[in-house]
Amino acid sequence: MSSQPSTQDDAANPEQDHAHSDAVKSAAQNLAKLADEHGGVLSVHIEYVTFDRTRVVIVAKDGRWGDAVLPSYDAAQQVAETNGWEVEPEGDWSREAVASVKTTGFEWGRMGSGRASGE
Repeated sequence: MSSQPSTQDDAANPEQDHAHSDAVKSAAQNLAKLADEHGGVLSVHIEYVTFDRTRVVIVAKDGRWGDAVLPSYDAAQQVAETNGWEVEPEGDWSREAVASVKTTGFEWGRMGSGRASGE
């Protein structure tokens, strides 16, 4: 039994395929830009959000991170493949990747009370 959702429905709907390809292209471009601006990619992770949403997370070499939510696991894999990135095994966040993540005031502002630390 696979832990991945079925992708049979993805191939059966051409309109959905077009939407997926647009989402893949946009996410691939945005995450590649982030990686380029922050020294390249340290690690790439794909995580399930819901049965029909999957998240790609990149950690850049300088500790900045970014993510994109896509409509399928296959779409998330395509983002990594488009950029030539190797994906870490599911749920495998290395000590190096976790220790290098730098959470900025922007991220802190989106959490909890909405205030950045130190403000």
